[in-house]
Amino acid sequence: METHAICLVDEVPTEVVDRLLAAAYARSEELAPGSSQYLVVVGSENGEVDKFIGMTPRMVSQQLGPEHTLFLILDARSAQDDTALLVVRGNRYDINKDDSDDVETVRIGFAETQCTITTLEMGCGGFPELQDIARSEDGVLRHTKPTQKGGAAPRMQLGGSSDGDQ
Repeated sequence: METHAICLVDEVPTEVVDRLLAAAYARSEELAPGSSQYLVVVGSENGEVDKFIGMTPRMVSQQLGPEHTLFLILDARSAQDDTALLVVRGNRYDINKDDSDDVETVRIGFAETQCTITTLEMGCGGFPELQDIARSEDGVLRHTKPTQKGGAAPRMQLGGSSDGDQ
């Protein structure tokens, strides 16, 4: 699997980047022991200010180039709630866009970043589905624990024919 970029568009403390990497790798290891680690921070060289500061997702996409169709952005909100923007470019991930330079985003919890990227790379779902799931929650794609563990399943109702005859 190829590496995927993490780009900082705001001044984000290194502790936040460390939390992202630790949570992403821990969740991947939980789901698939021995998972490779393929998220990499790009844009900072020799301690200089990050080259993506102040950019929009589309601008970052253009700076990264056409080979980066799926990447993460850390912004000011990332430091507050441990979320990142997952960005996809073009129609490779079923975003129904004609222009290959169009981008779509979804806010995602740190722990879900690497496993979600893997899911998209394997073709096991589309980006619009991820956006719908995030919208149905609190606007953030996160792993949620089931509310009920164990116990009896609800009884199935067997219906008769549609005209009322049985």
